[in-house]
Amino acid sequence: MRPTKLTDVDVLLGDHDQNSLSILRAVLGNSGFRNMQVGRTLDEVRENVANELPDLLICDYDLPGGDFFEFVHGIRHNEIGRNPFLAIIAVTRNPSPEIVRRISECGADHLIVKPFSTAQMMDRIRHLIEARKLFVVTSDYIGPDRRDDVERGSEVTRMNVPNTLKAKVVGKASEADIQRAIDLAVAEVNVQKLERYDDEIAFLVAKIVPSLMKGSIDETVLEFLKRLLYVAGDASRRLVGTGYAHVSDLCQALHSVTNTVVSEHQSANPRDVQVLGLLAQAIKAGFGASEDMIATAHEISNEALSRFHQVQTERAAETDVPRVSPAAVSEPPVVAVVSGIEERKPAAKAAPPVAKPQPVAPAAPATPAASAAPTASGEGSAAGLDAAAPQPTGDDGSGDFNTVFVNCLCDFIHQHLAPWEVHGVTSEPTPFLLSAGFRESLLEVIRKYVANVIPNNRRMVVLAGNLNRDDIRPEIFLTMFKDSPKENVPRFLWNNWWEEIQNVLTSEKPGFGVSKAVVEDASKIWDIITKGALDDNYDPPLVTDIPVIQALFDFGHEEVRGVMRGAQQVLRHEADEITDIGASRNYFLSQIDSLPVFCGEWLALWAYYTQSKEFDPTIQKSFAASTGRTAKERRAVLPYYLRWAPDLTRVNLDPEEEEPENGKKGAANSSQE
Repeated sequence: MRPTKLTDVDVLLGDHDQNSLSILRAVLGNSGFRNMQVGRTLDEVRENVANELPDLLICDYDLPGGDFFEFVHGIRHNEIGRNPFLAIIAVTRNPSPEIVRRISECGADHLIVKPFSTAQMMDRIRHLIEARKLFVVTSDYIGPDRRDDVERGSEVTRMNVPNTLKAKVVGKASEADIQRAIDLAVAEVNVQKLERYDDEIAFLVAKIVPSLMKGSIDETVLEFLKRLLYVAGDASRRLVGTGYAHVSDLCQALHSVTNTVVSEHQSANPRDVQVLGLLAQAIKAGFGASEDMIATAHEISNEALSRFHQVQTERAAETDVPRVSPAAVSEPPVVAVVSGIEERKPAAKAAPPVAKPQPVAPAAPATPAASAAPTASGEGSAAGLDAAAPQPTGDDGSGDFNTVFVNCLCDFIHQHLAPWEVHGVTSEPTPFLLSAGFRESLLEVIRKYVANVIPNNRRMVVLAGNLNRDDIRPEIFLTMFKDSPKENVPRFLWNNWWEEIQNVLTSEKPGFGVSKAVVEDASKIWDIITKGALDDNYDPPLVTDIPVIQALFDFGHEEVRGVMRGAQQVLRHEADEITDIGASRNYFLSQIDSLPVFCGEWLALWAYYTQSKEFDPTIQKSFAASTGRTAKERRAVLPYYLRWAPDLTRVNLDPEEEEPENGKKGAANSSQE
């Protein structure tokens, strides 16, 4: 793409050297830019970003009046201005390793060393317009993904963010479209940030509290405290206006207590330390509350806030009372207080429903990214993002070990399948993973056949220890399901059970060690799934598809909903020419690499059915063609996608490697011979 409307681009230049400014303005002016504003100090540049909406910032790293790193970091974290995705080129005469590192870590797009040529500057700008890097969000970084080797994989999702520079050059998006794209992307960043803060707060407090209780504060603990202060404040800001208002209150309280502890770290009040741990535990419970644990999460939150306010009142009344050492306090330690709450049974009366942290649009009422996306006529809930929350399959409260395990497993699998469901998008049988009918058939299998297998496995018996198997709470299993793969016993037993079923269904004689129950029940289990396919019009899985069912344990529903929102976003942006041609293809290819096995491929198939207008044949063809030179190679990478979606790559780059389809080509050749 050749830039043709540079006259519409708003450029902000930051440089205190008049000669440098003159050269830069001449370079840009001769290339077609007309709207240029200048800031000679960082304060002036900051004021412009805060009050205007520039599309491109070219700024000297050494600009007086502040810290360039903190300034760009503030832009990227939506603390300065209205567009955290502003295209930023840093300029410096002193590219020392430290300066290069800080420019890279603050989130700037490019670095150019003075003196530079017109060609160098325009090459960077053209790259920002045509091939800007995808963004990543971590606990302390928002900006372009600088990894060259995407094959090494990462749990961090790569985002295609709005590019107002390109939008102005292309000229096909209105200001309202641009702002809406920014708001949706900010919303997605908020979700990703909050997911990372959830674990970071727990980690920091776990490191801080023991040292404070012992009265041993070193520089490392002090740095942890300062980081906790920032995280608590930023999390509270991002939660405002979401369904997580109670967690926002907790984060504000945590920020207040942390601030007090930081200022008095040499003689921290033990009650403040105790509240620090209690608030962190309540935040963890609030973020991670499932449908059945909402009431308990609210109870934990209310108790933590109540204790916080009590300590604040006591502090106000004791301003003149001398401090006492932590060892002299008779109050129970933080761990005991937290454990007392964790052991409490869920409240009988349900609290108001709490949504998972929803995207928050800046300077406007929060709007979930999923609901903001218009649903195509006739799709119903095909997008899968606004599917009803999974409902409990039965009494989810305390009960006998086997019953509670089965109920929890049903809810867990329901949650993981819910985002995939599509309705009314085709008259043909729906691919099994995208069907509510398949979900119900699978849940029926779990209810009928799991109770006598997995809960009674010796691994589960050992794991249960001395628990009363007649009075088990669901939190025990919900915690197990979230363990890491290596420590997740239910996940291991789920995979092993399905592996045995596949063994029985595909072998004349079951392999060594296959349980008698599986030998007897395998065909019955598969009958339930195939009968459901006839009743509910879905294309059933083959026995060889059992690994997909095993992988459901790893299909995190929150992660899946996030990448689905990302898919909708990048497809809309490419259709509106806000982003580069090929961005959608690259997005889906990157998800195949980064998501759990099979998940990325099914994401593309989900888009094929639900985003048919934006996921057009050109993108479909480009996506499939990027996975292999021949049909055989493409089917090896995309076995599920190409089972239901057509392979539009008609040109075979290696004809001699092409396999005859169902032997037809070979038969024809034989008859001709």
